[in-house]
Amino acid sequence: MVWLWLPHGCHLPVPPPGLWLPAGLYAYTGSAQRALPARLGRHLAGGSARHWHVDYLRAEAQVVGADVWPEAPREAECELAARLAASLPGAFRPPRFGASDCRCPGHLVGWGPKGGRVAAYEAPERLHPELRPVLRSSPRPWQERRSTR
Repeated sequence: MVWLWLPHGCHLPVPPPGLWLPAGLYAYTGSAQRALPARLGRHLAGGSARHWHVDYLRAEAQVVGADVWPEAPREAECELAARLAASLPGAFRPPRFGASDCRCPGHLVGWGPKGGRVAAYEAPERLHPELRPVLRSSPRPWQERRSTR
């Protein structure tokens, strides 16, 4: 799972016909069954090549965390997205985002600008005990102090 902070609203051209995402915290769940370190590294670094839906979001958003569940079966990405969507009132799931190879509603969950209070981000092991955080940034973008000048 990759946690992303979108500092501004934006239109993404995927999935067709595209969608508008408001600023806020997002979690993308993916299975990355092969080459997990390489796939995670690719998502963390960004880059110009866009092969998956999340690549389009990554071009606009900052990675603020990642959690891995190395032994998870492929279908766990759908279950995890469902648990995330149910974790806090106001969570939303852009339809079909990242789910072109399955039948679930989507693998992206968003919380909008108040995303800093998402319990699953603060303590992912509460959402699923097997989750192990591998990257956390500090300070979190939504907690940065703004200059009063």
